[in-house]
Amino acid sequence: MVHSLRLFDMDLWFDEVAILFQLEYDFAGIWDFCKSENFPPFYPWIAKLWKITFGSDLGIRYSSVLIGSLIPLAFYALGREVGNRRFAVLVAITGIFSGPILYFSQIIRMYGLFILLASLSYLFFIKALRTDHWKYWFLTALVNLLAFYTFLFAVFFIAAEFVIVVWLRRLEFRRYFRPLLAHLPSFLLILLWITTFFTRYRVHGSYLTPSPPIQEFYESWVYFGTGVNFGNWPIAFVINLPILIGFIFGCWRSLTKGITSVFVWLFILSVLFVLSTSLVGAGFFWRRYMLFLLPIYLLIAIYGWYCLSNNRVRNLGLSGVFLALILGTAFYYSNYTEAHDLFRNRWHTIERIDGHSMSKGAQDITELFREGDVIVHYSTPSVRSFTFFPFIYYHNRKYSEHLLAEDGVADHAGVQYLKPGDTIARYADLDPEPFGIFIVTLSDAAVFTADILESEMVLSKPLKGMTFLNEIFAAEFKPEKTITHGNISIIYFAKADVNTTTKYNTHEMGN
Repeated sequence: MVHSLRLFDMDLWFDEVAILFQLEYDFAGIWDFCKSENFPPFYPWIAKLWKITFGSDLGIRYSSVLIGSLIPLAFYALGREVGNRRFAVLVAITGIFSGPILYFSQIIRMYGLFILLASLSYLFFIKALRTDHWKYWFLTALVNLLAFYTFLFAVFFIAAEFVIVVWLRRLEFRRYFRPLLAHLPSFLLILLWITTFFTRYRVHGSYLTPSPPIQEFYESWVYFGTGVNFGNWPIAFVINLPILIGFIFGCWRSLTKGITSVFVWLFILSVLFVLSTSLVGAGFFWRRYMLFLLPIYLLIAIYGWYCLSNNRVRNLGLSGVFLALILGTAFYYSNYTEAHDLFRNRWHTIERIDGHSMSKGAQDITELFREGDVIVHYSTPSVRSFTFFPFIYYHNRKYSEHLLAEDGVADHAGVQYLKPGDTIARYADLDPEPFGIFIVTLSDAAVFTADILESEMVLSKPLKGMTFLNEIFAAEFKPEKTITHGNISIIYFAKADVNTTTKYNTHEMGN
């Protein structure tokens, strides 16, 4: 199974650990806690059921593999609504080799489920338009409800479906009865989350861009295709051209042609709704947030080439599409840690060298930690949570471990997962005074260990912007040993009058 390859070649990271922390609550507690999160509770509920059944945190990734394996089947069903079996098989194959589907089928996050539910929504919506049967309207409403409680961006394709129904039925008011009545229970249940919906919108507005940048549009086309940039965005664009050209052909041939035009208008209307929202507030045109468009994008791309009358051009175009996807899959698995950087926004090549840097670093501290030591996570505000939360997960909160946050922790950086005493602002907040300090950082370890730190000049002229570092030097702590895994560095500081030689001779620390 493609989605299970190299499944455990990466540690759990910040966003996955956040989901696992939610599983400490019961189902009602998850509902309440998610009101402080950016995502509703349906996916954590599924993860909790999986853990209750199978017992392993890391094994929850298998639930993502299962969900990812269902996506090509949904793609096949969508393809059958448009064309014959051969066409449907081609659409299904895109669901196997799509980069974003591969990635989100291997981690503990809700986006794979969101893609699956969006695909099912489009499927049942098309069937409902064709037949006007109650069961398809109810299935559309049910899937839309589940999609909303998986990821709030479902509102955009739900709104697009509503506009299409209004446009197709116009003044035939009697034909509104079934879709409206079928969606009424779902609408009422969505209202239970509406206050949280607008609260989280304001949170997003505090850190997303004020308007969608042009680069984001450009990179989204690559993201929806191969999903990876092959280490070079211009090269990635060329490789993805067959998919983009197929999509353009498909839109051009579908705008006024029956059921395929519904897919095109679902895509166009959803994008317009997202852009309209972005222009008046936070910039929501963000690649992974737009994944609900992925099924339509790939289906229309295949349709664009498939419906050409010239066999040679058609086969050449389809070959280009699948060559791009296969190359993307090959890059994904052969450059596994680098490919993960592309999907983990603001991850900044932290794990590019070593996918197990978190667990290795946490284990090193476990072997070296002694009574009187503390652990402090000390990085720039944008990434400091990326080490703290995985480390306290791997350490099971059994050590005195703190996140240095002089300016507090932003709402989108895990503040809701903090417990009293987790954060400190100054050295004086460490009470009682420690014998040794493990500093975990994503910054250059040389900042902490270079010879210049030992000089009188530094001690007399404090380092700018490094209050905590100046304070521990003033308290006569000195850097003794450094461990490095990937881009994660762990520097042990000891009191000048505390002998740690015996301790460190029992364990060879990395460099």
